[in-house]
Amino acid sequence: MKEIAIDQTREGDILARDIKNNNGAAILFTGTVLSASMISRLKKMGIQFASIKDQSPEGDPETIARQLALLEQRFNGTESNPYMQELKTIVTDHIKKAG
Repeated sequence: MKEIAIDQTREGDILARDIKNNNGAAILFTGTVLSASMISRLKKMGIQFASIKDQSPEGDPETIARQLALLEQRFNGTESNPYMQELKTIVTDHIKKAG
């Protein structure tokens, strides 16, 4: 998570914390994917900073390869356990889809 100036936010950034107005009411919630119009409205409202989730580059083959190699290490020795193999398959699919 990083806190950055609203001017530095980009369309597609994901909020790591709620953004609240001067009265303390949440106007955007954690997990919201920012759009250009949202960023523009936040600027007009005088919101100066936002906490943004750190994101690894999407589709980065090196990152995906590292994640899959780490997954192999973590599941090493579980080949005879069908539940662990099913879990490994689910996580592998998730990593590949996220990339």
